[in-house]
Order: sequence, then C-alpha cells, then structure tokens
Amino acid sequence: MAECLREGIARLGAGDSALVVAGAADAACGLAEVEVPALKATELRGALGFELSRYCPLPPDRVVWGYRVLPAAKGTRLPVRLFFLRQTAWEQWLEAVGGLKLDAIMPPQAALDPVLSGSNLTLPVAGGGRFLFVPNDKNGRTLTPATGEDGDAFGGGPAPLAWDCLLPGPLAQLPAEQQAGFTAALLLGAYGVSATFQDDRSGGLPVPYNLQPRRNRLNRFLAVALVLLATILVVAGLWREYAARKACLVALRTENARVQDDIARQTGEIPEQGSEDALEALGKELREASLDLRRPSLAAVLVDLTEIVGPESWCYKVDWRDGRVTVELLESKEDLDLVRNLEQSPVLGDVMEQTRGTSLGKTIRKLSMGARWDLPNEFGDEPAPRKPPAGASSPTKPRPGMRKRPGMGELAPKVIRSGPAPGVPPTMRKKETR
Repeated sequence: MAECLREGIARLGAGDSALVVAGAADAACGLAEVEVPALKATELRGALGFELSRYCPLPPDRVVWGYRVLPAAKGTRLPVRLFFLRQTAWEQWLEAVGGLKLDAIMPPQAALDPVLSGSNLTLPVAGGGRFLFVPNDKNGRTLTPATGEDGDAFGGGPAPLAWDCLLPGPLAQLPAEQQAGFTAALLLGAYGVSATFQDDRSGGLPVPYNLQPRRNRLNRFLAVALVLLATILVVAGLWREYAARKACLVALRTENARVQDDIARQTGEIPEQGSEDALEALGKELREASLDLRRPSLAAVLVDLTEIVGPESWCYKVDWRDGRVTVELLESKEDLDLVRNLEQSPVLGDVMEQTRGTSLGKTIRKLSMGARWDLPNEFGDEPAPRKPPAGASSPTKPRPGMRKRPGMGELAPKVIRSGPAPGVPPTMRKKETR
C-alpha cells in the first residue's frame, strides 16, 4: 500500500506545495456528535475527554481520537464532532502512508459539514455494508444503516458523485459501484481545500513529525531574509556607534596634542619673562594669604576660656563652629568684667551677650565670640592689664600644671587692647581685618 501511494502521488506530479489529506476508504471508525459550552481552545480538548468516555466503549489509552468544531447552530452551545479509532488501526494507517508527506490524517465521515452540508452521503464499511449520513437540524449528521430503498447508488438512485459542487469528469462514465469507491477520496480532497481545514488541524488526529511536509519555501525564504536583515541592521548600528566613538577619540587626541603644544610653547617662553621672580612673588603672596587665614585652634580657645572664667562660674556648654565660639555659663555670682576680659584675650574677640536669665539665685548667660589672633598695635602701646577674676590666681604666678599659652611668651605681639575708664561699661568692638 505504501509503495502504491508513493507511486500514485509521483504520477500526479504533486510537488511540495500540494495539500495532501489521507484517510481510510470506508467508515471504519467511531463517530459522536456532542454539544459543549463555548470554551477556549486550550480548555476544549480537556472537556471533550470526558465526553469521549461516554461514547467510546474502549479505554482512552487504547484509542486515538480527535474532534472538529461544526458550524454553530442556533443556541449558546457549541456543536462538536468526535471521531476515534483503535490504536492498532491507527498504526496500520501510519504504516500504509509511510514515506508520504501529509497535512492531515482523518476518517472521511469526519470531514462532512460544511462540505456537502445539504446532501445525503453513503459510505461503505468493511464486509460490504454501508452507512447513510443524513443532515439534521443541528448542522450535524444522523447516522443510519443504508438500504436499497434510501435512494443511493446502491439501490438504483442517483450516482454517488452527483454533487452540486463536483465536476466528476471521466469518473461519471464509470458504473455506480466503481464511483462509490472514489467517494472517500473526493470527500477528503474537497475538505482539504475548504475554509475550515486550517482551523480544524489543531483538533485532528496527530500527524507524526516524520510525515509532516517540509514545504513553505517562501516562508523559509522570508524567515532567512528577516534574520539576515536583522543581522545587517545590528551590525550597521554597532558600526555607527564604533565610528562615532572613534571620531570622538580622534578629536580628543587632537585637542590633547594642541593643548600639550600650547603648554610646551608657554613653558618655553616663561624663562625669558623672568619666571623665577614671578614664582617667588607668587609664593610670597600665598604665604601672606595663608597667614591671614590662620586662626587659633580649639585647644587654644579652651585654655584661654579656662583662665578667664572665674571659679564662681561654670561653663557647661561650648559650641565651636568654623571659628565661631558659643558658650553658656552658670554663675553663682555674676562677673561684671567677663565680657571685657574676653575682649582683651589675644585669641578671642567680637564678644556678644545673646541671652541672660536667672534661676534659683544663679545667673545664666549665653555668650558668642569669634576666635582670631589679635593684630599688632601700630602705635606700639602695651595692652592694658586684664583684671583677674575673683579668686583666680595671679597671671604672673602660673598654677601648677598650667601650660604656657601659644603666643603669650616673650615673643607675644603687642596688641591694641585697653580697658575702659572706671565706671564706663565695656564696649563691643568689631574684629579688625586687613
């Protein structure tokens, strides 16, 4: 059988583009028409598996089955035709079509509707019997055994191939019994070119991979062309990016060479313009600027505050922020000369009293001051001696463990600080700047 089919297709001259549908020449398979809810394609096969067990007398693992969704009749339910055959019969079918390239394998009676939807059809079965397929009101078929009184070719009625949609050609000259032998083949051929064939392939009997056609040369050509086009576009994009980066690198190198040439040319001209004198003057200016920017350290400020604040005052909070000092004092006896003494300090100045209050007989003050070195007195006057706080030790007699303050030895600069006249409150002086 397989050799005959291959020879027949070769005699027909069918190429790779020919659509081939195979099936048995008789109605030897099971058929059932059911109605199910309108489900998705992914859910429909699972639902039909339960219906199969109701109509098939064999276990599901011993049959091969498929389905076709018929044209919908009036109503909300979906008419479906189930077809199934024994596993052994399916293996015989595959053996018979071995070596061919097929688009579908299915029983011919399953291909009815919409093909020949308004016509009766008789198909033979093994052993000489036949079945009559009559259209019903649900767009399906009613299956009954055929007799000689049904008006078919076997009982003296019209020819089996007398279909409105078929031009039988030379087959019309054959006897009715011989025409009936071509019924299944013509039915499957008409179904292969019908509008519903491509939609039904997902639910049909599975065609083995080795029997599937290797056609669609145009599709393969288009796929290869698209792959090549995508590759060319990617390569072109990468090349444009590479060219842009290369151009940018060349521009940077050119600019770098130009800048280096300018630096080299200027470096060669500096000795003729007295570069050594210019560098020495620049260094001197930088040193003078750095001297102007120097200010006392936090340690020097704390040492001076320790000496100025009397024993009856307690400095419980000191805040240092960028050379600005804020202190909060708790005094059991208010020191009236504290602001003046702080103003006379060589490392403090611009003293301002921000807040003052009394709590439980003690004075609470908050003072703000700046940390900066005193400037030399241009007149050479010695600063007025600072009045020591009550109970503090004499400045000429250092306390044990006291360290010498920076800038307060023999080399201490003369500063313009003088105490106010007796009875005159101290004034707040602004820091002298240069």
